[in-house]
Amino acid sequence: MREQGERRWGEVVDYEQMLVLLEADGTSFVVHRHAPLRSVAEAFAAGLPIEKAAKTLAVMAGGDLVLVVIPAVTSLDLVALGAVLGAPDVRLCSRAELAQLDGELGALCPFPVGGAAVVVDHEVARSRRVLCGSGRRDRSLELSGSDLVRLSGASVQRIATPRPHRRAGEAL
Repeated sequence: MREQGERRWGEVVDYEQMLVLLEADGTSFVVHRHAPLRSVAEAFAAGLPIEKAAKTLAVMAGGDLVLVVIPAVTSLDLVALGAVLGAPDVRLCSRAELAQLDGELGALCPFPVGGAAVVVDHEVARSRRVLCGSGRRDRSLELSGSDLVRLSGASVQRIATPRPHRRAGEAL
């Protein structure tokens, strides 16, 4: 069992930690409460502003965890991310690696614990308002793109590519 304050490589800020961070910083934010979501179609049906939605992905780059934030309606360009990170071996985390992360899978908060790098796509960074994971599937966080970048300590890069239109119900 871990002692209080001890962190593992895979921890991310959970919902309660996120609220403490945002409130202590004085950041303007909104928490959207909704049924647990698994797709863009479900988020749209819940009345969330999909045009503002971003997703946080966990990747491994040369053995290091990196959190990546891209618009929800795009795909991650692993080649571009590898070039940005200077890591030829970049891949999405496996299910086993994701299981080690704190927080609810599919609702990763973009704020790391323990020095994990964060890379935010330039489109997310320049957004006036961004809807992203909060650490819980039944809560989404809305804040400015600039606050997301500042609080996460992110590097801003072009790492997302458009993807073909998704059918209703397909996962984010």
